[in-house]
Amino acid sequence: MQLILQNDSLTTEHDFLKLMEWRNNQRDILRTQRLLTPDDQKAYYRKLLDQDIKRFSNNAHMWGIVTWEGDDYANREFIGYCGLTNMVWGEGFVVVAETSFIVDTGITFDDAQYEEVFTFFLTEVKRLFFNNSYWRGQRLHSETYDLPHRQHHISILEANGFKREGVMRSHIYRNGKLYDSIIHGMTRGDYEDITFQKRS
Repeated sequence: MQLILQNDSLTTEHDFLKLMEWRNNQRDILRTQRLLTPDDQKAYYRKLLDQDIKRFSNNAHMWGIVTWEGDDYANREFIGYCGLTNMVWGEGFVVVAETSFIVDTGITFDDAQYEEVFTFFLTEVKRLFFNNSYWRGQRLHSETYDLPHRQHHISILEANGFKREGVMRSHIYRNGKLYDSIIHGMTRGDYEDITFQKRS
């Protein structure tokens, strides 16, 4: 399976309707609990097309994850949506940004495929964030709800160098129960250490 990050301005209206289904099916892992409607998603898509390609450069940058088999890129399939949100700027560099990641609901039931796609995203977003001469990123962080079915997600984060930094106890309410929220982070220094170790 070949994977690439595709600028979200190239993502189609049909893709965004698939994204709506994923978000509605996976609301337990998201902050937003409201069910999205096709009108919601079409409005977002129209707004995306109407704005300049740098529309997210100040506080967010998103990509579609697409896959295809063989040499036929024309038959690519949209399988995920990901990126950087809540970007906080310093003097000419990004102080901190939060990772955002969601995939086709079917992939979440296949541990091996989920690990492949999530690891691909983490590898690419680290490279882009810390090596991009425009962003010159300093710190990435992630918040994951400590739900039973999110333990694999957490283990992949940690296998890719994100450090568990803290726990917000009883932070969310899902399915009649309170759950903790786990904070992971990676600093520029962490990334440089990992990169140096791989080269050694």
